Amino acid sequence: MPANLYRPYPGYAGGALTSGQSVIGQYSFGASSNYNALQIGANRRIGRGVQFGAVYTWSKALGLADTSCGNVLAATTACGHLTDTRRANYGILNLDRTQGLTFNYIYDIPSPARFGSFFGTAAGQQIFGGWQFSGLSSFSVGAPVTLTYSLTGIGQAELNRRITGSEDFAPRIALTCNPNLPGSKRAILAYIDTSCVAPALKGSIHNDSGPNTVRGPGLNNWDMSLFKKFRYSENAQRFIQLRLEAYNVFNHTNWNTMNTVAQFNATTAPLVNAAGPTNPAGFGALTTVRAAGTTGSPRILQVAAKFNF
Repeated sequence: MPANLYRPYPGYAGGALTSGQSVIGQYSFGASSNYNALQIGANRRIGRGVQFGAVYTWSKALGLADTSCGNVLAATTACGHLTDTRRANYGILNLDRTQGLTFNYIYDIPSPARFGSFFGTAAGQQIFGGWQFSGLSSFSVGAPVTLTYSLTGIGQAELNRRITGSEDFAPRIALTCNPNLPGSKRAILAYIDTSCVAPALKGSIHNDSGPNTVRGPGLNNWDMSLFKKFRYSENAQRFIQLRLEAYNVFNHTNWNTMNTVAQFNATTAPLVNAAGPTNPAGFGALTTVRAAGTTGSPRILQVAAKFNF
């Protein structure tokens, strides 16, 4: 018989409301979150033309949900659970970035006019004077992610019924060790230790592992600019400035996502989709880089001109 006929209110579906369904929703203000951080900033000016600064944050964001809970009976929300929502879902939030460091720097390149000769002439000053270099360098740990799993040939609803007994609540993956690898051992096809994962046993109530147990790829980004100012009047406020700006100037690969869905054989339970040379997009592999226009995306060059009249 359809699962909806076995519910306390026959004929009403669980989860979020979709077309053709009748759902009895229950909403609650029971979610909570907290953020604690040590934030340090320092700025320094050296002489007339050099200044730099740094900002460091060491933090932790914990809670049940990054946003409001919505329907607490929906298994897709952080506030839904079979028995104890807080015990099962309280943990590191998706927005958590434990450590972040950013440098900013500006350097007004000295004009060689003081050396006399051609450098001191009007033409020499126009060519060799008015140069400025600036940049912003950002480093951050990655976003936390939650590992999930499926069984070959078994649909999600059937998997839920087999393990948790509820069609609406999926079992969590079971962890036998820490899947986070040290930085020296991470690779594109093996970003985590896939040997640490296993399917949940029948009777699981969604507590085999916590949320966001794995840390995704971090950020390493360098934005730099080179400016050249040409004065066309004795008035210092009148000038033309040419700008060459580069985002992710070193074109460092900043990965965005990884395959977090393990697949096990429904009968014998070994992992069947681990990443490797013949399965480069398999479980545990980094799969996509940051999109163009976002922080850490592939190198973007921009040329511009500014006129001050």
